[in-house]
Amino acid sequence: MKRRYSLILMIMIVVFPSGCNDRLELEDQAITLVIGIGKDQEGKLSIYQTNPVFNELAKIPMTRLNTIDSSLRDARQTFSSMNMGRVVGGKVQVILLEKEILEEENILPILDVFYRDPKNSVNCLLVAVDKPVSDFIYYDIEPTTQLGIYLKNILLSNIDLSQSIDSKLLTFHYQMFDKSITPSLATLSVTPQSIEVVGTTLLDEKGKFAYSLNRKETTLHLFLQDKIKNTVSFTIDNNDNLDKPISYSIDSVKRKVKTNFKDGLITFNININTVISLTEEFGKFDVEKDSKKIEKIIENQLKDDLTNLMKSYQSLKIDPVGLGAYFRAYHYEEFMKNQDNWGETFSNAVVNIRVKVKMKSFGIINKL
Repeated sequence: MKRRYSLILMIMIVVFPSGCNDRLELEDQAITLVIGIGKDQEGKLSIYQTNPVFNELAKIPMTRLNTIDSSLRDARQTFSSMNMGRVVGGKVQVILLEKEILEEENILPILDVFYRDPKNSVNCLLVAVDKPVSDFIYYDIEPTTQLGIYLKNILLSNIDLSQSIDSKLLTFHYQMFDKSITPSLATLSVTPQSIEVVGTTLLDEKGKFAYSLNRKETTLHLFLQDKIKNTVSFTIDNNDNLDKPISYSIDSVKRKVKTNFKDGLITFNININTVISLTEEFGKFDVEKDSKKIEKIIENQLKDDLTNLMKSYQSLKIDPVGLGAYFRAYHYEEFMKNQDNWGETFSNAVVNIRVKVKMKSFGIINKL
């Protein structure tokens, strides 16, 4: 009896091998790593994609395709007819959005297929570009380098340096539907020599372009969000109290936000405590004796920069920092009354920013 069961079991293993019937050969797949979305001269969607080529005999490491279609789903069908394999969207690393399309319409409906189809990745990076998408897709890189990996590494490196925000596709969806914050995207630019992160694109509550930040402003923005990851460097070169520049690195940042609502007026008090190290000074100060004076100069400069940035947000009626979340947490009923026009409400709020700087190091020399 045991021999009979053993024989039946062996026959089943041979006849019905597990996990082989639905296997996918890598060479038969078109694995999309980059998707670019822009518009042609007639205002129609111009969609690009890049796919690695898994063939030792191939002369080029990837294919770069373009089609004019009404939606990303239609574009996938078109790309499938142009590829040697079935298009797979679950490995997308970066989605590029032309600034022009962000200025004209809410991008969220165009991206609907990524959120609706569970096979798609929502952890890819969603990025605005200030040049035509085609300039990025057809950028000349090393033959052994995949464009998707190259772009992702550039973005992750700048996120780690606190020069770029982490704008994942899933994060963008959350920001579009959360009334307490307005969306923001990392921004890329391209020249014949390089592709680089140039700052941040801020959108309004409807998902349309509102404002652009450069790299320094992006770092200041991360200050306000309490998202500084590592040591960041600044140089003060246009201060009335200085005739020569001072450079310093910020080693740690701690931020506290308090909110108040009284007599119809919303108030935010933002306290930022930083620890810095002096990295460059052109001989004006005796840095040991004048450390308090240097701290005060840096405090005032940071406060002015952060305050001006916040005033810019309020004038545009946007809240990319997400201060609305604090107001909602402590004054829920009042926030719910104003959630549908939070940008307008936030523009009338009072935002007080206080900066405290502590210098822990001025290097191994005191004075030149």
